[in-house]
Amino acid sequence: MGAINHSAPLIDVFTVYSMIFVDFTAALLAWLAVLGVQPLCAAYAFRLDREKYRYLLMMPLQQLANRQMMYLVLIHS
Repeated sequence: MGAINHSAPLIDVFTVYSMIFVDFTAALLAWLAVLGVQPLCAAYAFRLDREKYRYLLMMPLQQLANRQMMYLVLIHS
């Protein structure tokens, strides 16, 4: 999921652009679909590693913090 994490700022920019200039509903549904796929892939990885699913509850907080760090790195570069 490293490629998804590194492209997250770009996905956010395209989503905001699409919401403003193209089709708000379609862009929102596509963004929600991407957000929905991430926990499914993580749950599958947890299943393969036989990890406890309760750790998935931390995933939204981790993604929020990671995304903010990616924005900071992008701005400073």
